[in-house]
Amino acid sequence: MIADPVRRGQALAEFHRRLGTRLLDDLLESGALPDDRRRDRAMLRDEWECFTLYACVRGLIAAGGFNRETAAAIDALHEAALADPPADASRRATPSTARSDRKAARPGRRP
Repeated sequence: MIADPVRRGQALAEFHRRLGTRLLDDLLESGALPDDRRRDRAMLRDEWECFTLYACVRGLIAAGGFNRETAAAIDALHEAALADPPADASRRATPSTARSDRKAARPGRRP
């Protein structure tokens, strides 16, 4: 496990960025989802992103317990994962303007 909690959260965000959408694409290609769930791809991708970020948070808590270091790792994960992707990244399916709108509606970080 990465000792520095901020770096741990950032590394997990990068892992999420690299694999999250690819896993959803594999699931869609498998035909495992009913047709009515596959119609609205934008909503499905948003739900998938929430689900996978939740799984990442659960993993951080399972590895580190409930403490300040884990909270710092979770904050770093969210900050990095919800930031606009690099210009050359093709990972995000939603336009950055939609992402910015969602970020603006998100409550602030803990003090």
